[in-house]
Amino acid sequence: MNNRTAPLVLCIDDDRETLNLLEYLLKSGKYEVITACNGMQGLELVGSSLPEVILLDVEMPGMNGYEVCRQLQRDPVTSYIPVVFLTAHNGEQDRKKAFAAGAADFLAKPFHLNPLLGKIRIQLERNVRWRELKKTQQNSAAPLARFHDFQKTVARKLGFSPERNARWRQIAAVQLYEKAFDFGLTHTDLAQLIAGFMTAPYIPHITSQIIRIGVMPTAFSKANHIIAVDAAGCGLNFILSNPFNPATHSAMTTCRGSEHGMSFGVTEPAVIARLFERSARDRAEESGPQRFPAFEMPRRSTPPQKPLESQPPARGPAVRSVTPSEPADRAQPAAPPQPPVLGNQPPDVLHIPCEGPNGPPSILVVDDDETEQLLVRHFLASAGYQVTIAADGIDALLMLGKRHFDLILSDVVMPNLDGIRLLELIRQKAIRTPVIMVTGSTGPEDEVRGLELGAADYVRKPISGQALLFRVRKALGEHHSHLGAA
Repeated sequence: MNNRTAPLVLCIDDDRETLNLLEYLLKSGKYEVITACNGMQGLELVGSSLPEVILLDVEMPGMNGYEVCRQLQRDPVTSYIPVVFLTAHNGEQDRKKAFAAGAADFLAKPFHLNPLLGKIRIQLERNVRWRELKKTQQNSAAPLARFHDFQKTVARKLGFSPERNARWRQIAAVQLYEKAFDFGLTHTDLAQLIAGFMTAPYIPHITSQIIRIGVMPTAFSKANHIIAVDAAGCGLNFILSNPFNPATHSAMTTCRGSEHGMSFGVTEPAVIARLFERSARDRAEESGPQRFPAFEMPRRSTPPQKPLESQPPARGPAVRSVTPSEPADRAQPAAPPQPPVLGNQPPDVLHIPCEGPNGPPSILVVDDDETEQLLVRHFLASAGYQVTIAADGIDALLMLGKRHFDLILSDVVMPNLDGIRLLELIRQKAIRTPVIMVTGSTGPEDEVRGLELGAADYVRKPISGQALLFRVRKALGEHHSHLGAA
């Protein structure tokens, strides 16, 4: 029985620091999290846990993200789970490959809190619609009236004999393309006849630029020959082969969303099928020297979870770390969440700082951006430092008037009182705490001004955990040595 108190997100990435960071950020959105450090482990966890959303790194050794996603598409149980690719590349060729593999969306690296949580919310809504679509596909009835009108129109237009017309009228809606050759029709002929009857445009070719990734499950699109497209780019919402297919008709209603219309174009099945084919170049790039055996995912011994809307509301953050050998259903919720320990770091960077009489060194982080606050707190607290957050320069001055800090880490660009002015006031007040400035600027002006005012160092955005910890240790070490020699 599913006892989840929050939606479950599976993160698959070969970089332990990335996994820890994702787990830490998703925790703040009150999601339940499990992680896998390679594609094979990820597939095992998907089969045993059936998460609502999967975050999947594209570039992994052994089995990359494209291959993992294709394996998920081969199983009807997992093919309807939305997959978001984690990648630094989102060009047109990358979009084309992601669509063919079955991805629902991209998340660009380095990622930040609000975009990450926004993507997850979208995919959870999509997960619910896709489940509804799967049920509708199994239970819906054909729109018989339009289909029978189409059959009459074609028989009259092509001059079918009574015998041929009788056989033509016995065809089911889903058999149109399968039986077309029996009546002297090519698939192109049939698609053009359907387009004319529905007063819809016939589409002989589809470019990947107009495809809307993730609107409907890839497995459904491939099976029913329908894709969602960008209305701004082509004036249509869908391109399909058979509008008389009951599943196709239901998909346009279920997946279009309230902001989209129902306009569509018609093409033959092969045109849509080609969108899911990998080029020879892609196969060569992805496969490399080794070949991956087909992977059969383990089945749950318990019934799958109830639809998302029937789950109880989230009561608080719940995080699980599940190994492939541990059944997900037996995993126990973690204790009250703490920042995770960074992995894949050199030992000298991860060295826990020496404790003074008041414990580990205390660091004041000054930043108005909530995402940056979370990231910096994560990096520093994971290495054993005491971290205090100030929302801006004024807040920082108030805190500095009440207590001592061993180090200040301050953003340069902030409202009310920016980092440069904060540094000036710190020096005017004769506060000897070293200050590291953080900036997203590529120009030297802020850096020169900060160094002139006595900044100990600079860190540039996006912040690297290793670089930040190195500079923090360096600034603390030099400061403590200086005080000892004084």
